[in-house]
Amino acid sequence: MNFWRQLKKPIIGLSPMDGVTDAPFRYIVAKYSKPDVILTEFINVHGIHYGAEKTVCRFLVS
Repeated sequence: MNFWRQLKKPIIGLSPMDGVTDAPFRYIVAKYSKPDVILTEFINVHGIHYGAEKTVCRFLVS
């Protein structure tokens, strides 16, 4: 079943913002505001596939 349908309404979420919603920021938000859903920034899959070091490092730190 789709987990979105199981969440209570209204759904409170944290949208990804490149360079802002890093792991420490998401931890603080989760600890103090309890959002229903937290998403990370999107990572370019082609960069990871072809071994772009900067892209892989950003993915591991997020």
